[in-house]
Amino acid sequence: MSSGPHNGVLTAIEDFLADGMRKGKEYSFAEIPAVFGLGVLFDIDATWSARLADFLEPYHQNRLIQSLETNRLRNYPRVIEMQDEAAATSAGFAGCRALGKIGKNRAVRRGNSPRSHRDRACPGLPCLA
Repeated sequence: MSSGPHNGVLTAIEDFLADGMRKGKEYSFAEIPAVFGLGVLFDIDATWSARLADFLEPYHQNRLIQSLETNRLRNYPRVIEMQDEAAATSAGFAGCRALGKIGKNRAVRRGNSPRSHRDRACPGLPCLA
């Protein structure tokens, strides 16, 4: 499958709608630009189609929803980066706590203060032992 301007889901929907019209069949399509996009394609002759159309109409190509989605997608990589940083920091703290508890007894026996041992065990991290 190749990529390009005419090889997407929306193109497939447009092709389906055009084909349906050539065959005398009408469909309705609502494009809701939230969470990577949502498309609702339905038979315009269905008994429930008017109710569904009325429900979807405020969301169809809604500029506010589109702006919120664009902003979400723009910020999403930073959210993932922050989660990774938090996980790495959390793992570091857990290791420091474990080393601090083990090292505290050894440090006291050697005559060193427990704090100085934790500083050596976890350089650059505030240990929470």
